[in-house]
Amino acid sequence: MFFFNARDELATPPIRPDGLQIDERPRLQKVFWRVERVSWILFLLAVLAAVAGLTGAGGYLSRQVLELGDAQVDLPRISRWQTAETMTLTIPGTEKRHVLRVSNSFAEHFAIEQIVPEPRRSSVADGAIEFEFAAEGPGAHFIAFGLRPTRPGTASFDIAVDGISGRAGATILP
Repeated sequence: MFFFNARDELATPPIRPDGLQIDERPRLQKVFWRVERVSWILFLLAVLAAVAGLTGAGGYLSRQVLELGDAQVDLPRISRWQTAETMTLTIPGTEKRHVLRVSNSFAEHFAIEQIVPEPRRSSVADGAIEFEFAAEGPGAHFIAFGLRPTRPGTASFDIAVDGISGRAGATILP
């Protein structure tokens, strides 16, 4: 490597004690290597977090399942703002109807775009939204909600299925 001297003339580097004629800064190179290794570790941790689901849109940690009596509610734990999500209910039994009740804080953070099957009745009362579904036949009944997070932040809300309630939370990333 060539360098310029004080008079802006091209000069050759001095010969080092080991006989090589190169201009290098070993301390700077070691610092650069450390920074590079730390950066690679941070990049690896970011990729592992995304694969695990900590950035939403899939992965083991992005979903949660609430057990409310015999019913199971599968909903997002970590989701992305304005990205389609689903919430599914699996309700076993021979009941002729099922009632899902979600607190208003759920509606403040999630827009319900679609419900399959459509509820027989929906109403608003006592700071909650209530959906009533007709059920026929024995076996498990499945209900799917198409959701869309409406704003980033953390949401904490109550969910009740056939009178058995639980508390859930979700983080909505921008």
